[in-house]
Amino acid sequence: MKQLLIILSTLTTLTLASNSIINTIDDTNTTINKLLANKSSISDSVTSLFNNQYGYLNDSDIITNQSIIDHKYYSYDTSHANYLLSDGKTSARTLFIVNDKGELVYKKDAIIPAKDKVDVNNTKQEMISHKKIDSINNIYNPYSKSEYSNKYFSGDNTDWQYIQFGGVEKHIDISQQAGADKVEHSSSLSETLGLYYIAKAAKNNLIDNTIANKIGQYFMTQSSLKGQINDNLINIIINLISSNNNVFNFIYSAPMNVNDKNYSINYIFDKDNNLIEVYYTEFDKSNIENSLNYKWNDSYNWFSSNYSDYSNTYTIVKWTDYASDWNTFTNKYPTFNFDANSYLKVSTGSGKEDYKSLNSQVTTTNIKTNQQKDIDNSIFQVNISTWPPYDPNYPGGVGTAIDIYLELWHDDNNIYWKWHIMSATFLGSTSYSDIKLNNITFNNIMN
Repeated sequence: MKQLLIILSTLTTLTLASNSIINTIDDTNTTINKLLANKSSISDSVTSLFNNQYGYLNDSDIITNQSIIDHKYYSYDTSHANYLLSDGKTSARTLFIVNDKGELVYKKDAIIPAKDKVDVNNTKQEMISHKKIDSINNIYNPYSKSEYSNKYFSGDNTDWQYIQFGGVEKHIDISQQAGADKVEHSSSLSETLGLYYIAKAAKNNLIDNTIANKIGQYFMTQSSLKGQINDNLINIIINLISSNNNVFNFIYSAPMNVNDKNYSINYIFDKDNNLIEVYYTEFDKSNIENSLNYKWNDSYNWFSSNYSDYSNTYTIVKWTDYASDWNTFTNKYPTFNFDANSYLKVSTGSGKEDYKSLNSQVTTTNIKTNQQKDIDNSIFQVNISTWPPYDPNYPGGVGTAIDIYLELWHDDNNIYWKWHIMSATFLGSTSYSDIKLNNITFNNIMN
């Protein structure tokens, strides 16, 4: 997984020290459409946008950045600096910035009149003493699914809201809503970029903000976050994208397209719905592969017998490493298959055989929840029955029946497998079982 933000040492956070770090892109309709049509031409785009200075993304009192040292969020309340300097023009709150170490510092080009330096230094200390430090409440889950949480953070500030719009969800049709004909991809909007395209129509003056907000609210009723985000916050997101060039440019400069399912756009707001951060995340596009390297064979030859045998239970994969719930896992990895050298085979001493290659793709939803009893979860099966009177080639009552069931099931954490063999022989007939399982692959939706 290539996770572009937060908590793990392999992750990278890019922070913005000033407006100059943003690659300013002309927001004319021609340029916007060209960039959106050819994202691959965009290089060196930032992955995260913070309100690390007053008035940068909005007029929030809270300026924030994430430390590259301890990955905590460092926030400072600029309301403690809400006064004019002696020049009568500059507000003290506009002097401060949060750097990528989480430190509260002055802007590099800040000019502080000599008579104000003591007051500004005192203000800085007051802001530091009132700083809010937030860390991740739970380990970040690397799932390209839409999520909402108002308990995502722990620390001094527990009221921040986290929203992830993920692309694994099905596309949403808003085309029948008033004004939606002005919204690109209105019949197939992904959760990742749905609100963005609605806001883009407003930014380009194709619809007004009132219409955009109504369409956005309808869009959310069709999404997997239905009922979790209030209309006010939806409107704030749309208005932010359509009115703030930094936010708009950031999103359309991101490498994702409307059909991408391995990206999400993530927003963090404070308790007053001020935007703290917006960033995008790229998820691993690779398949899940596991080498089983399992072989089994046996023979059954008795005068008269019924025989049943089971293998041990083996774990295939811990699916919760890849998805927050089973539905998300099956959406992201819709099919699975064993490799070409994996098979089940039963045969008899007379040369009759049933052979099944396991290389064909099977829908992952066929893996049911928990094993209740034997054979309930059989996905692959081979069998032979030469039991009299069913087979005239075996006169005198000589015969055999043999079945192999390969069972796959899952619980709340893992996917398991085992085999079950049932054999019956009569008057010295012989049967054989042969099982080989090499590699199994769960196929990512992008492949």
